[in-house]
Amino acid sequence: MKQPFPLVPKVLLESLENHFRDTVPNNPETTLEDFKLLQGQLSVVRFLRKQYDDQTKNILEN
Repeated sequence: MKQPFPLVPKVLLESLENHFRDTVPNNPETTLEDFKLLQGQLSVVRFLRKQYDDQTKNILEN
C-alpha cells in the first residue's frame, strides 16, 4: 500500500515558491545545465504545491 506523503507546511511551500520563482532567467550567460537545474527545482516545488493543495482540500472536505 502506498504511504501518504508527509504534511507540507504552508510556510515552507511559500518560502520555496519565493526562492525558486517560476520565471525564465534573463541572463545571456545561462547555460543549458542551468536551465535543467531550474527545471528540476521548479518540478519539486510544483510537486509540493500539488501535495499541499490536495492535503488542504482533504481537510476542508472532512
